[in-house]
Amino acid sequence: MRFHLLSQAVQIVADGIAPSLIVVGPPGLGKSFEVVRTLKAMGLARNADFFLIKGFSSPRALYEKLYENNGRLTVFDDCDSALLDPTAAALLKGALDSDETRTLSWLTAAKTADHLPKSFEFSGQVIFISNQSFEEIDPPIRSRSLLMNLEMTRHEILERMEAILPHLTIKATPDQRKRALDFIRRLAPRIAQPSLRTLRKVLQTMRAHPNDWEALATHFVTHG
Repeated sequence: MRFHLLSQAVQIVADGIAPSLIVVGPPGLGKSFEVVRTLKAMGLARNADFFLIKGFSSPRALYEKLYENNGRLTVFDDCDSALLDPTAAALLKGALDSDETRTLSWLTAAKTADHLPKSFEFSGQVIFISNQSFEEIDPPIRSRSLLMNLEMTRHEILERMEAILPHLTIKATPDQRKRALDFIRRLAPRIAQPSLRTLRKVLQTMRAHPNDWEALATHFVTHG
């Protein structure tokens, strides 16, 4: 249900009804997968209708990407440092704002890259995917955007695994996928933070050692 709501929220931004969405929650739950899946299901093409930026290097890089993709949708994935750098956070606040006219300015931009203006009117949409918790997101940033909180209980995470299991891109038979999930359910109390990555580790171990995988998989998922 939570990821169905995420899909609906993505559609609101992709349709231009709202300018921005912040998706928060622990890593390895398929946040990025669901966002991209929804955009493609809407008939949008990556690097044409929307752009996916993974990782973050500097405030200048953020300013440059917002300028280059102006008027279109930019998805920032795993760019949490933008929330910690004061200059980047200020730019992000402007981009996420709900005002019809959003002016982004960075006076040092022209000194480092001649093709960048000192300021511009931003008319694009932004989806920001973060592994931080809801409480760690700066309130002024939270208030400027639609917010989807995907923090889940252990039971909800296991339900999410079951839902996405048939679509997981890994070489494994349906029987192997079922056995892997049953294995994780049994060990769930001993796994610090179960996620889709946990599921991948089990399936990879099962594939490598089909007749003797449980002891090694137990070590991987309870010490990871």
